Amino acid sequence: MIGPGEESSDFTTDMALHENPNNENSEIFVEYSPALDSQWLEPYEEVTPEGDSIIARIPAGTPIQIEADNNDYLLPYTPEQDVNFYSYFQRPDGSGGIDEYHDVADTVFVQEKPQFLLAAGYTQGIFVSRQPLKTNGVAQYYQVTDENSSEVTSMEWSPDGDHLYIGYSNGQLVRLSNFNSAWTEDELTFDEDDYALERRVIHSGSGAVMDIEVDYSQGRGADASERVAIAIGGYQGSGKIRVSDQAASVEGIGTFEDVWNVPSEFLGLPAYSVVMDINDPELLIAGTEYGIWYSGDNGATWSEANNGEMVRVPVFDLRQQKRSPWNVANGGVVYAGTHGRGIYKTNYLLTPTSVEDITDEVPVLNELKVFPNPVTSRASVSFDLGNTADIEMYVYSIDGRLIEAFQEQRVGAGVNRQIDFDASNYARGQYILQLRVGDDWNSAKFVVTR
Repeated sequence: MIGPGEESSDFTTDMALHENPNNENSEIFVEYSPALDSQWLEPYEEVTPEGDSIIARIPAGTPIQIEADNNDYLLPYTPEQDVNFYSYFQRPDGSGGIDEYHDVADTVFVQEKPQFLLAAGYTQGIFVSRQPLKTNGVAQYYQVTDENSSEVTSMEWSPDGDHLYIGYSNGQLVRLSNFNSAWTEDELTFDEDDYALERRVIHSGSGAVMDIEVDYSQGRGADASERVAIAIGGYQGSGKIRVSDQAASVEGIGTFEDVWNVPSEFLGLPAYSVVMDINDPELLIAGTEYGIWYSGDNGATWSEANNGEMVRVPVFDLRQQKRSPWNVANGGVVYAGTHGRGIYKTNYLLTPTSVEDITDEVPVLNELKVFPNPVTSRASVSFDLGNTADIEMYVYSIDGRLIEAFQEQRVGAGVNRQIDFDASNYARGQYILQLRVGDDWNSAKFVVTR
């Protein structure tokens, strides 16, 4: 991962993954030209004034879906102009001759908004890939900095993916910024002339920065929060949990305030991890040498939260499920990794998932899943629906041929809606199931076996 011919002697590797299914800043584009058997092409005949022979086209305004290059997402796209397929196409070659082509199509470039970043910290520096989910090739990693002042002990991305926060064993917290403006190899590689990233030390103190937590309560877009919390290791001292509300700005340098207001006998115990609640960022949870501590008032007061089966055992890692409740069933759940006592979880902060609670927030059509998958005979598709609507359902072969169109069904709003279908007559192979609600649609792949 750290590069061809390179080796790392690090005992552990700190990593951080950022996911944004709708990054409006993306400068990654997919080049798309329809094949003649594309499901989106419609028969059409025309000979243009230039002598080109059009035999099919995707009419302007037709919503289509295109496979992403760097992940398995399907990209929605509506062409503003006709996308033509030609049996014959000719153009001057620039030297008095004619270049002739057969069975070719227009090319469009579609923004790949689903974007992912994976960072790994080594002694040699920090390496980042924009392709951690790439399955049709080898993911490329770039060394974004070689300025490791000491051992990397923690990393986390800002909610909008523009900043990477890096904690070190010497007590420094570094902010590496401008990832939303760095898309090419030269812009991401630290020793290139076009390097676009900026490195700043935004906190220095005693004790290793063991964990970094960011605030997702304002989403992942342009209005993302700048709030960051850090957990400080080491015995003695104080200030084991610190918070800044402007960590992503120039003014945020040196603004991490001590919020570790616990009884004096616990002040010097190391803190290993920290969580800010996805819905209330002033609700803090700390993993310490003496188990878990909890604050509902931004650290003004803390209470010990070790109860039931959870005893005073060192808690080295805390994680909260940050995904929306229409994406997962465990939204808001907090998990605790302990020293020698296994992994615990609490549903105390579980995000409500009843239809009444979240219907207004559910996307029009989301979370398609075909099950069982592989399919042998009968199967079902589950999905979340923001509004009661008439659902159109289609099954296509993997090469785009329509296999079956189902009768329109009216389905009520809510999560985990379900439609059953019979695939017993389908040949073995891969298929695409597509649901449509007006101009919105979504797809899921499934496999038929016998």
